[in-house]
Amino acid sequence: MKTGKRFEELASQEAGGSYPPCCYHNPDNGHGAALYAAYNSGGDPDTAGLNFRGEPCPMWEDLPQNIRDKWDAVAQYVAIDKAGLFGSSI
Repeated sequence: MKTGKRFEELASQEAGGSYPPCCYHNPDNGHGAALYAAYNSGGDPDTAGLNFRGEPCPMWEDLPQNIRDKWDAVAQYVAIDKAGLFGSSI
């Protein structure tokens, strides 16, 4: 996962342009967007930026608000878990 203000430009330049823009996040979009970009760039590099059907993943801004809210909820959970408030719940 890459970050930065020029995240779309970096997406097309770095690694020979092999990672699509959805694998990069704009820090202004928050932690949910960072986790979404990590998900999109994880695993086999040949499938980076593709969903389970092999279709391109949308950019964070193009996701429905409900989906962005779910990623933000995951980010909140991770922050709380890192603080040790959930103990060994996972």
